[in-house]
Amino acid sequence: MIIHLLHFGRHTTPHRQVNGFSGFTLLELMLVLLLITVLVAMAVPSYQQYVQRSQRVVAIDALLAAASCQQNIYAARFRYDTRSCIPGDTAGPYRFRMEPEDAAGTTIFTVIATPLGAQLQDVCGELLLDQSGWRSIGGAEELQRKCWEGR
Repeated sequence: MIIHLLHFGRHTTPHRQVNGFSGFTLLELMLVLLLITVLVAMAVPSYQQYVQRSQRVVAIDALLAAASCQQNIYAARFRYDTRSCIPGDTAGPYRFRMEPEDAAGTTIFTVIATPLGAQLQDVCGELLLDQSGWRSIGGAEELQRKCWEGR
């Protein structure tokens, strides 16, 4: 009884010894591998959604900056110039364009961020912002508030 209490908290089941070495059984190794697989299967989709959301936030910031730039042009000339203020990083997860394209003296504009590559899996799809501040998405309309995240 006293010896059993001294080993409290320790694994007291002896491992099988082969050639003087003790180790894990194949069953124990397979259970650990199964546990790791389940944890990874749960973690990867969450991580991918986090990456998509963070890249979407960067795209929204670029859209807002382009709209602000257009408003500055309008304040000076009373017209928008869609040849200017287009966010330049088209190698990233979004491609940006301005509509109407190449219009130097227009009274309207819409800046659009189109997802590329892995960002195509994002439920929001395209992000749109126009001169009046109207925001839209290419995905389901009920997701709009979530996609723009209060911006």
